[in-house]
Amino acid sequence: MTPTLKVKTLFLVTTLVVFVAVILTVANTNRQRDLLFRDLERLTEVLAQNLAFNSEYGVLVGNREGLQDLVEGVMRERTVAGVLIFDRGGASLASSVRGEDGEFIRKAVGPHPDIGEQSTRRYVRGVGAGLYLVQHPVLVRRQHWGTEEALFPIPGDGPRDVIGAAVVGVSTASLVASLRQVQYTTVQLTGLIVLAVW
Repeated sequence: MTPTLKVKTLFLVTTLVVFVAVILTVANTNRQRDLLFRDLERLTEVLAQNLAFNSEYGVLVGNREGLQDLVEGVMRERTVAGVLIFDRGGASLASSVRGEDGEFIRKAVGPHPDIGEQSTRRYVRGVGAGLYLVQHPVLVRRQHWGTEEALFPIPGDGPRDVIGAAVVGVSTASLVASLRQVQYTTVQLTGLIVLAVW
């Protein structure tokens, strides 16, 4: 028995709708992934930059308790897997890690991190998920008074010296979970569209 024109048309329309729905699902998922990764990167960079700025005085005078309070404040963000603050020589002044990914951050940074004048950003493969690490230098202003020179953690223009680094590592596990939820919802919508066509 040959299919009727109505069946052929229905099959063609259904195939077209399924094809468009699949294309839209893939495009939407990729767009959501890019947005989520960009938000995660920006969050990590802002946290590292603010931590470096707020830890200037503590690194300058070696106030480990004050620095540890700052680190614990950053760790309140649920996606943060680890936070480390180092002095210029690479000695750890304060740190806190969460889970195996946090311990992996310690290993990724190493016992003697390369502390430069620029922020560094990198993705590393962690234990359970990927990790995005941002290392931001702790800078203080150099001030001259006559023949004297001193370092001050105060705002203003002028030469700055690197006295340490703040490292923030964020796990991509929550991002992956959010992306899976987006994919699941998008697939459900696609299924509803296909059912509506039938």
